[in-house]
Amino acid sequence: MQFTLSDVLKLLPELMLTLLAVLVVLGDLFAGDATDEQRFRDAASTTILGLGMIFVVVM
Repeated sequence: MQFTLSDVLKLLPELMLTLLAVLVVLGDLFAGDATDEQRFRDAASTTILGLGMIFVVVM
């Protein structure tokens, strides 16, 4: 089975969403000392930023 560039481009949004999920989880793990409110804000801002970047790339 060979992958072409068009196959990779079709998978790009899913790959970016997976990377975003990993970044949010890792960010939450590294923010272990923070309060719950701060951890929620950090996760929300990372998610919004990542979804915005994915939206721009997909468009």
